Amino acid sequence: MKKNLKRFLLISPAAPANLFIALHLFLLLPVVLFMTSRHFWNYGFDQFFIVLFPLFILAYGLLSLPLFFIKREWQRNWAAIATGIAFAAWASDWFVGSDGVLDGKTFVLVTEPVNFYSNLFIIALVGISSAIINYYKPKITNTILLLTSFAFSTIVIGYTLIEHKISFLNYQQSQQELIRFSKQKNVLVILLDSFQSDFFQEILTRKPSWAQELNGFTFYLNAASTAAGTLLSLPTIHSSKVYQPGEDLKEFYKTNVEQGSFVGLLQQHGYRAMILNPYFGYTPPNVARVNQNYLSCTRFGAFCEASQLVSYSLFNSVPHLFKKYVYNEGFWLLPQYFPPAETVSNQVLSELASHLKTDSSVPTIKFLHLYGAHAPAILDQSCHLTRGTTWTRKSAINQAQCAMGYVMEVIEALKQHDIYNKTAILIMADHGAGLPLHRDANILTASGNPLLLFKSFKQTGELNYSKDHVSLIDIKEIVCEATNDCGIKNLKTNTLAATLKHRQSLPFDYYKVNQEQNIIRVFPYEIVGSPRDPASWIKVPPSKEYVHNLGFMGDSFEDYAGQGWSSAGEPSWLRWAVGKEAEIYLPLSPNKDARISLTATTHRENKDQELSIWINNAFISKFPIPVGRYSRIAFDVPKEIITNKPAHIVFRFSKSHKLQGQVNKYPLAVAFYGFLYVT
Repeated sequence: MKKNLKRFLLISPAAPANLFIALHLFLLLPVVLFMTSRHFWNYGFDQFFIVLFPLFILAYGLLSLPLFFIKREWQRNWAAIATGIAFAAWASDWFVGSDGVLDGKTFVLVTEPVNFYSNLFIIALVGISSAIINYYKPKITNTILLLTSFAFSTIVIGYTLIEHKISFLNYQQSQQELIRFSKQKNVLVILLDSFQSDFFQEILTRKPSWAQELNGFTFYLNAASTAAGTLLSLPTIHSSKVYQPGEDLKEFYKTNVEQGSFVGLLQQHGYRAMILNPYFGYTPPNVARVNQNYLSCTRFGAFCEASQLVSYSLFNSVPHLFKKYVYNEGFWLLPQYFPPAETVSNQVLSELASHLKTDSSVPTIKFLHLYGAHAPAILDQSCHLTRGTTWTRKSAINQAQCAMGYVMEVIEALKQHDIYNKTAILIMADHGAGLPLHRDANILTASGNPLLLFKSFKQTGELNYSKDHVSLIDIKEIVCEATNDCGIKNLKTNTLAATLKHRQSLPFDYYKVNQEQNIIRVFPYEIVGSPRDPASWIKVPPSKEYVHNLGFMGDSFEDYAGQGWSSAGEPSWLRWAVGKEAEIYLPLSPNKDARISLTATTHRENKDQELSIWINNAFISKFPIPVGRYSRIAFDVPKEIITNKPAHIVFRFSKSHKLQGQVNKYPLAVAFYGFLYVT
């Protein structure tokens, strides 16, 4: 018994690996995930630590349990296996990364991760190598694991002690902020994340009675977002300011949410204000901060949220083939303690509709950021839970219809309490879902067209359909013009109608982020008409010096490429054109003839491929593209079509098919090797 007890303690060769695995899974990874999504949690990590530490002890005990039964001579093998698993998990988390993005709502599972096989090779190589080293030289790996475990423990304990706490209201306070309205004057903003404008049009064909119930509202068909995702569009909704490339993201949120938000302005002028699900935790001073988790975690508190954090940690750590079982089709591993964000958001609206109260207090402003219409697809149009449903245009519309049904309950509750005409209401989205009506349409026409419905005070009449080119940059003006309580000078002369009268274009940023949700590149556009029309999208040319050699990789390509390109191929210098058209912007010296050459090939499904080239809307030439071998193409560009602006070069393809056995789902037209022009 004494020998077995010693094996159970740190004397066993497998103990360092067991310690590392348990510590990594139940303490360090939760810390990292918590730090990158602090705005999502009601509780501080010090409270989570009380829940997670016993799990860490339990996990270490379970991993050490086989040591009671394994003979001493076999423990060397067991230690090598455990060490291999420990290092493989470490490589998976820190070098490969997760297959999803935690953006404050849920993970969006990436079913086709980039470089999957190369990542798998890295994990396997690290795991097998460390196992072999441990078998022959256990002191090396054990020392590394013990030192790393000590460093991890220091990080966990240190963060627990110094963590900056963001204070959210408790259940009773949150409930009161949500359901209390003034009998005199209210502003209600319901932001349904990623609800696409044309989704609502299709929903109205299924539910025509909803159009009658939305009396006084204007439906802006051509509403435009300012970014392809919540990260950059949300601060613009608050302040009307658009993100500028290179701007510090934290400063962007502080300036435009904490300082420039219309919610803060109304609070300063006597309104009782609250924001539900504040992104990254940013709110103006003295505005109530509410997290929707208060509804789902009323009984379990920190344990409820800690279970979600454990699910995220498991998702990161398990091999890719098993991730879908942890993800559980959007329901996660521990659904009994933490329901999906989509259903909780709908529960918020249901709670508001069923418990709404009015009093003679000061006016109110409520900004509700909800995820009922957001991926993944877990609800049908009747709000029944579904499993195995992929995120498509059809499933997205069904889920959006479910969310809108709860919004209609809130509309009815406002009417029953006789405050509908005393409430200015915005029902909107921060961006579209990126699911256009036609599969071959530009995705920006869908991402850039969010839902926007607005009703001012005492506004009546049938639902009005407007084709005005409004944008998220107008939201602050819409609210302040309706209330006249923001304290903004010259508001009566600088009206939205006057702005729309002189409007020629709208700004939009397509952007890329890394795993930590940091902006790594921005592609600015101008929208000169309806965002639903591909012809309305104009890529803002880069302000760069003339270049003579433009490779299809690295920074140069990213600066000049427009729509229609894949990520880097295999090998990395290969770039595929996706679909029937691709574009690139290339500065050409004005008043000089130019000669352009490029190297291209295609795959066997595109036999007899033809490439047509257009520059500044002028047809240049047409070339055949061979299968399986590179062909050098050269053509002249007459100086008559060259201007001072970078030339807009469009490649059009006669064929574009998915390659048999291809990992991704996109049709590939032509692979380009490089691009060169000589004046």
